[in-house]
Amino acid sequence: MIKKAVTIIVFVLIVSSIAGCITNNTNQTPKTSVWSANWTSLGSNVAPNTSPAVSSGASGQLDAFVIGSDNALYHKNYTNGVWSANWTSLGGNIALNTSPAVSSGASGQLDAFVVGLENALYQKSYA
Repeated sequence: MIKKAVTIIVFVLIVSSIAGCITNNTNQTPKTSVWSANWTSLGSNVAPNTSPAVSSGASGQLDAFVIGSDNALYHKNYTNGVWSANWTSLGGNIALNTSPAVSSGASGQLDAFVVGLENALYQKSYA
């Protein structure tokens, strides 16, 4: 009987501790976020039948990539709430009707991938 009583007391203590943690976490004020009211034009002359790629190379930063009408890869950066003024050409002869892919393997690093005119995969790094 003593063993059952100890088990029940331990169980109650654990459940009480867990409930206290949950209660403490749920009492925090939730962050309320909303979408911006309007779309922001980022300019550029994007090639038809392509899609943008976006990644984040660091906290508070976005890096957008598009294929331009000249079949080169272009980059634009968003840091601390402000987009860079111009698109930067990263060059390349990118195949028609393809889109870039971008990844960030570590803070401050970006890897862009595109398909070239001869259908080979190309990679370019920023670090």
